[in-house]
Amino acid sequence: MAEPNVVAPPADAPAQNNAAADVVTRQIKMDIYAPPLFHGRSTDDALSFLQYVERYATFKQMNETEKLQFITILLRDTASDFYEALPNIDRESWDRFKPAFLSRFGRSEAVRWRDTSDLYTMSQLIDESAEDFIARVMKKAKYRVAQNKIPHRRICNISATSGLILKIPEAD
Repeated sequence: MAEPNVVAPPADAPAQNNAAADVVTRQIKMDIYAPPLFHGRSTDDALSFLQYVERYATFKQMNETEKLQFITILLRDTASDFYEALPNIDRESWDRFKPAFLSRFGRSEAVRWRDTSDLYTMSQLIDESAEDFIARVMKKAKYRVAQNKIPHRRICNISATSGLILKIPEAD
């Protein structure tokens, strides 16, 4: 089975140094873990994107300067235009960049209220395990927690207990 994202050289290509080829192959394999591009569309999840960038930067042992440089190559279209228009002071530290980015591309107040409403009305699907339902509730809850609006434990307790399907074992 072929490695993902690895392209074999053409048959008529000159032979390469095996050590150099191994390094390139390892770099390509590592790139499959790289964060996706962020375009700044309304359907893009800015919070999840930044969280993944932070985890990837930790994995790659990037310092703050490298992380700020790295983010620029991931931004496209509207997101890239936003970055270009960002004041220099907001580009100089992650602690300044992140809130500016989330302020522009994070979930709007109207969407956050819809998310909250959805949390309290979520129900477990017929073919969904309790664990999968709780994971779905927690994923939805992270947006409210990220805004420090509602305690995470409270959301999960109310949503999960009110939405779970009670399965009573049948008597033999």
